[in-house]
Amino acid sequence: MTDWAKVKLDVDRNLPLYSQISEKLRSMILSGDLKKGERIPPSSELQQIFSVSAITVENGITALVKEQLLLRRPRLGTYVAGTESVRQQLPPSGKMINIVFNSNRPGGHSYFEWICALEQICKADGYMIRFTISHPDTPESVEYLAANCAGVILMGMPKLQLVRALQQKLPLVLIGDPEDDSPQDLKDLDYVVNDDAGRAYQCIRHLVDLGHRQIMAIITPANTPYERSQRSGLERAAKEFKLTPEELQIHSVPDYLQECGYKAAYPALCSAPRPTACMATEASLAIGIMKAASDLGLSIPKDLSLITFGSQFDCERKEPQLTCFESNIMEIARNIIWKKLKGQLENPKYKPSKTVVPAGKFFFGNSTRYYKGEK
Repeated sequence: MTDWAKVKLDVDRNLPLYSQISEKLRSMILSGDLKKGERIPPSSELQQIFSVSAITVENGITALVKEQLLLRRPRLGTYVAGTESVRQQLPPSGKMINIVFNSNRPGGHSYFEWICALEQICKADGYMIRFTISHPDTPESVEYLAANCAGVILMGMPKLQLVRALQQKLPLVLIGDPEDDSPQDLKDLDYVVNDDAGRAYQCIRHLVDLGHRQIMAIITPANTPYERSQRSGLERAAKEFKLTPEELQIHSVPDYLQECGYKAAYPALCSAPRPTACMATEASLAIGIMKAASDLGLSIPKDLSLITFGSQFDCERKEPQLTCFESNIMEIARNIIWKKLKGQLENPKYKPSKTVVPAGKFFFGNSTRYYKGEK
């Protein structure tokens, strides 16, 4: 018998409450906590259990009715339909890989590049692909994420608790750092990370080689393993090229959004001495920086050189084209990520490891130029 008093939503999560209701009930059905034929509480009770409105409950239940996990019976109530209809729609579990985007705001062309690359590679080896956009801050949806899958490729910055819960159920490769990044906790995890410290260092080195000594660096997301890695690369560059904190200004922002780039860049570009060059973690931040420069009557690259970590696809299509690192997603997907997952799938003695992807070569756009000094 389900103890509904213990079933709670997380109001702090960046996920609509009706989606949380669907996710919660879906997980309970797929895990067997809710049995086929079991009647779920009526809407009025669910409103009290979850402290939400009638329309929120309705939207959450309707989603599961469409998925054929729940069945409405007029004047009788809503019942668990079982999981047969869901499982019939999926290929055999031994040939299904779930690619999970663990993000509150997945988007951008880089996600599309990863999807295309991984789908092409997995299909070539006879595997089908399922894509899931998930917001699980706790392992509540582990059963759903692992259902009917041979393995999981997890992208984003999930809680280590979720990573471990999935890892106990099936082979897993993580792209990126867990939110909890203690080396002791990660020693038996199979994961892939970019050398963000190396990329930050290479960006500053390139700007210094162009003659810039007043540089601002805008890094993100604040207080994450990514940000700490970027900051270590910047600190290394500052030490090696003898840049003072005033000459290399580091601004940490909470997100990749354009407005974050704008808000950090605008006051910095109003200060004296004004930066002559800027490094941004993502192309979206760079767009915000370009807007701030334009609003102040400055042009790229005449008044401000701009370099970014962003996707080459995105950077090539900006005006001016942004200097960035060449894209090597297909190579990483085939030779590192898929190789790791296949190792777990096929070799019982396979040992997981961390792989750091080097910075690679620059794609030189026309957003950077030699600094010729003040006229």
